[in-house]
Amino acid sequence: MNAMQMRLIVTLDDELVAKASKLTSITDHSALVHAALEALIQDQTERQLGEPTTSEAMPQRTHLIVKKQ
Repeated sequence: MNAMQMRLIVTLDDELVAKASKLTSITDHSALVHAALEALIQDQTERQLGEPTTSEAMPQRTHLIVKKQ
């Protein structure tokens, strides 16, 4: 597959980059961002394919726990 490449200048949170790099063992920043985009696309595709078609099929949320950091 011949993919087009795009050069971007982005500002990333150093802590997020370090955590992602540690979790994945990916040290190259371009490869790390590429892996993150692939994971985001996969996650969103699965969510869209797994969504119920009617609101009746969706479970009711009874509570929400929010933790402050």
